[in-house]
Amino acid sequence: MFAHRFKNLKALEKTWIGTLNKEGSNPIKWSFIEYILAETAKKLHNEREQRRINGIRKDPNLNEPGKALAAADGLYEFLNKKVNGHTDINNGKFVYQIKPFELGELTEANIGEKVYKGTSMIPAVLRDSGNLALYMPSHFIVLYHKYNELHYGQNQDYKANIMYVKEYPAVKIIPVPNADNHHRIFWTFEGNIKTYEDKPGEMTAFNLEQEDWSLKVWSNWRESIWAIAVGFKYTKKEDMDYTRQMIFCNEYDRPASYFVDADKDKNPSAKLHTSIVTVANTAEFAITDIEDAPVGTVISLKCGSVDKGVKIEKSGKFDLISATWQPGKGDVIKLMKRADGKFIEIGRENASSDALQFAPDETDPSLLDGEVFVTGENTKATAITNFTDAEAGVVYTIYGSGSEFASTIAAGGNFVLTEAMTLSEGKFIKLAKAADGKFYEVARG
Repeated sequence: MFAHRFKNLKALEKTWIGTLNKEGSNPIKWSFIEYILAETAKKLHNEREQRRINGIRKDPNLNEPGKALAAADGLYEFLNKKVNGHTDINNGKFVYQIKPFELGELTEANIGEKVYKGTSMIPAVLRDSGNLALYMPSHFIVLYHKYNELHYGQNQDYKANIMYVKEYPAVKIIPVPNADNHHRIFWTFEGNIKTYEDKPGEMTAFNLEQEDWSLKVWSNWRESIWAIAVGFKYTKKEDMDYTRQMIFCNEYDRPASYFVDADKDKNPSAKLHTSIVTVANTAEFAITDIEDAPVGTVISLKCGSVDKGVKIEKSGKFDLISATWQPGKGDVIKLMKRADGKFIEIGRENASSDALQFAPDETDPSLLDGEVFVTGENTKATAITNFTDAEAGVVYTIYGSGSEFASTIAAGGNFVLTEAMTLSEGKFIKLAKAADGKFYEVARG
């Protein structure tokens, strides 16, 4: 459903066409409204293309604007429900239909091996039929081609950029667009998964209602993505094998290292993903719950902004955590929901936890072995005057530690800064070395 009220068409008109207005002073100009609706239709189409891949259905709240991605389940949520279980609308039972392959993490270094392994595990009667296809996120296609070039590029019979599984030429490879944050690959027959809509064109069949100088516009339509054949409906996972399913996939979708944005001024939701990054709010927001969090699953909550950021008090559903969480930017807390609705703490990570540490009292530390560093526990006032072994064009992040004798960097000499920097606990500065040998400030916090 799309619904919107254009409250001030005159202001919108001035923004868009200004002096091109040749139709008088009436703000209700139908030629202009037709133009607005054409642009709206483009936006709705783009949202639908994203939703067909990334959508996750969530019932809207009354009188609150909803997200386009929450209007319907997309391809990957459809697969997730078939793998992780869903309630069968015919009998109310919780069923599983796809048993995934245990392939492990897909990377640039192993994707060719994983594709071969997964394809070889599919029953030969399906694999060799000539109708089976491997669907991969488009960014994995590039990795697969690079893998083949690296491993087989010197062979005389090497073919670049093949769109089939190298070891099984009968299995086509089809890219999935708009799927850069997904790692799930799946095999099924071409044409098995389709997009559906109730009646073509309903999305842009706009209804219009003029009220004084405002205009209400809305349209209603139904859409979904579905497979003709998925697999037998098992009520017990342990009974599953690969002989009674028509869709095959690897065991995970989004990697834990990928974070989705939380909503502003609201408790975060794990509906889309279990790794969530907070955003700037209108005021500091106290998180009291993680909505849609499944029981027994680790939730990673990352602080994305300290400007009117978030905190978690040791109370309510979080009274079992070790202490109040007042994060700095980049800090992560890992939580798990219990059956009683309370959250237990699995661990905490600071943004600088993986950083290399300078030696105490060092005034010209080396940047040879990394890009993220943290100052040492100094025993005296320490002013950093230079960094050695730095590469031009690389952005280095330096975190502070401690408050007494914190390292300082002056705005001068080898450093071009907005102002002097004191690297105390919780502070950081990003620097890039230029061709002139000086370090220029990129960001600080």
